[in-house]
Amino acid sequence: MITIIMAEDHQMLIDGVKSFFEYDEDISIIGTVNDGEELVKLVDLKKPKLVITDIRMPRMDGIEATKIIKKNTLILMF
Repeated sequence: MITIIMAEDHQMLIDGVKSFFEYDEDISIIGTVNDGEELVKLVDLKKPKLVITDIRMPRMDGIEATKIIKKNTLILMF
């Protein structure tokens, strides 16, 4: 199962991506947030396999959130 957390400040885009994946039994969106600060907290809590993030968001952008997530998470590269 591929678990995904998505960060996007436009709800319409979140809804579109969720509807794209809703029929795939191997993919589950386990959380959505609207800013980078919430993304960092949710990733730490739920430990998804994949994060999809917007770059420009309020409070903290996706680039800064990604740097923090990478610093706080063991990244396995193959």
